[in-house]
Amino acid sequence: MHWRQMADGIGGPAADPQDIRDAFGDILVACYLTGEWAWTQAQRDLFSETVTIVTYLAGEGDVADCENGDLTPAQAGDWISMRKAAGYYRPTVYCSASAISAVRTAAGKWVLGIDYDIWAADWTNVAHEVIAPGPGPEVACAVTQYASNQDWDRDAVYFPCWPFRTAPRPTPPTSGDDDMLPFGTIDETITSPVKQCASWAAGDGGSTVTVLSGGALNAELWIHHEAAAVGWYEVPVPLTLPAEGGQTGYTIPGKNYSDVNGIAFVVLPGTAPGAAWHMT
Repeated sequence: MHWRQMADGIGGPAADPQDIRDAFGDILVACYLTGEWAWTQAQRDLFSETVTIVTYLAGEGDVADCENGDLTPAQAGDWISMRKAAGYYRPTVYCSASAISAVRTAAGKWVLGIDYDIWAADWTNVAHEVIAPGPGPEVACAVTQYASNQDWDRDAVYFPCWPFRTAPRPTPPTSGDDDMLPFGTIDETITSPVKQCASWAAGDGGSTVTVLSGGALNAELWIHHEAAAVGWYEVPVPLTLPAEGGQTGYTIPGKNYSDVNGIAFVVLPGTAPGAAWHMT
């Protein structure tokens, strides 16, 4: 199963997130927005993508920190409601794996994997997906914090496009020669999968990808089956697309297409720089 490396840690005068930058490069990071470990703006500017964490009941942030000294599970449930009321699509609660059931109970009417996500701390020193126990059906957690040192932690992000700040807005294809949906390009040689996050609905579960320019495009699809609260699933058969001007069709096998409401396109190593494509 593919995952994206993330790191999180403390900031301010107590630590230097430059250590994260030195260890991993310009990766996705999660940084404290509130509390004594809040990152300065200069520290946040070290990275091009940041996820913000709040440590008390505040109407901001991507993630609520639910642990001793910060939010309780009950407060995490209140924070979910607060963020949802403000228009945040799927806020995330960080908690230990042992606290997941308490958070789910406190979330009340909000459904894990549909209304909110969980970032689970489970330190095994190996990246792994955590399956959230009940109440309710078992659901995959969006992120696992799998290793920690004094100042920063390692995390595996399993859901493409996380955090889900806004709802997907599918763009239906039109007709005729203009029915190509602009989708993306790869401008340099890549050495690991690159997730191109499309807000595109699956419809009847089929589509066409056309390579517009550049060399061969090697890719695969991930789908989002949100209504069943099971998160992102990788389509098992990679898409190996032809060179410029070629087309390939695909379908999503074995799924309830009416419940599939999003697709991410994952570009794999072996794709030539300059490759560009459209989806219809």
